[in-house]
Amino acid sequence: MNNLAVYDKSLAIERAGGSPELATDLFGMLLKELPLYRADLLKTLEQNDLHQMLRSAHKLHGSATYCGVSALRHAVATLEANIKRGMTEDVAHRVHDVVHEIDRIFAYARTA
Repeated sequence: MNNLAVYDKSLAIERAGGSPELATDLFGMLLKELPLYRADLLKTLEQNDLHQMLRSAHKLHGSATYCGVSALRHAVATLEANIKRGMTEDVAHRVHDVVHEIDRIFAYARTA
């Protein structure tokens, strides 16, 4: 894995144009979407549907970029890049990395 932050509040505020309120709102919206992304990535892995997996990874990458969740952003960017490059032999490992980071965000949110 990596040693990036689960949630970097200062980065989230920066990405939200300096607005702490917007950063909080964006993180809240991400939390609501994460169960859907998690389920979809696992489903596409099970079905070996790389096209849909890439679509989901791309959307999640965009969301993660603006929410200060660097570890998730890194994991999903790696998944997305590997699919685009045809490096699909370890796609299951990359999906599980993303799922792990999603679970870390859920754990963080429960304690925050």
